[in-house]
Amino acid sequence: MIVSFLLSACAAEGLALGDATGVGGFPGAAEIAFTGRVTEANTGKWLNEYLVIVFLNGEEIGRKTSHLGKFKYSGEGVHDGLFDVRIPNTYELTAADKFVYANRQPLIMYTPDEQTPDSRNIYKWFGDLAPGDIIRIEVPAKQIEYAIAVMPVPNSELSEAIANGFIKTKIDQNGNVTAPLENAVPVKVNEAKSNSSQKANALTDSSGIVWGRPLTHFSGSRWQVWQLYVAGQVPGMTWEQFNDGVVRHNQHLMQTGYVFQYNQVYVLPVVASD
Repeated sequence: MIVSFLLSACAAEGLALGDATGVGGFPGAAEIAFTGRVTEANTGKWLNEYLVIVFLNGEEIGRKTSHLGKFKYSGEGVHDGLFDVRIPNTYELTAADKFVYANRQPLIMYTPDEQTPDSRNIYKWFGDLAPGDIIRIEVPAKQIEYAIAVMPVPNSELSEAIANGFIKTKIDQNGNVTAPLENAVPVKVNEAKSNSSQKANALTDSSGIVWGRPLTHFSGSRWQVWQLYVAGQVPGMTWEQFNDGVVRHNQHLMQTGYVFQYNQVYVLPVVASD
């Protein structure tokens, strides 16, 4: 059997980089951390018990369930919804290597503050990601692709084959996550929930870009949001489109002089669409 479901374009559990005590660091010699926070797109609520899986060239290499915790280098403190998937740095990558999104826009990886720039411990904090999001990252020099996928429903609604981690899952270019099993027919799991979960109350502008990704606990300008959360992450979007669209989709920005406020919830373009 192949148990599967569809994610929108966007192993045993890896060791946590941070927990509620805030102790987490990089004890290993060569590790990559993909981290962020699972956040409900409509309300900005941080969600626990959502599985996040990391794939290398389509094969699962790490997973983590969102939980209460603290990622040492995010600056966010302790919060719900944390995922911190750590994988072996098999290709000995450093922050100086070229990482790009699927649309060829650059992605910046970071080295822990206490380590040297040539450290093979590197990380990326993605901020808020919604259920059903998937991010694809390529390393051209090594001919590899990482995919970070947030499951569209909580663990309690996943099939046992996908949730238990005993069978390594796979992901295809259409966002189908499958758990290959023998002697059964393919099954689609929670496909309808996948679509509605990621795009509930999302809006599509005239260029076809979908707005529905939440941004919470951020203070700063539109340009800062563009650089941190949109540029290179939303295929086809320009700064001019974002600068205009972010106000149309977040009209409460006009009440604060177009400055994002820490205690407000905002909507950004989704990382990628179906």
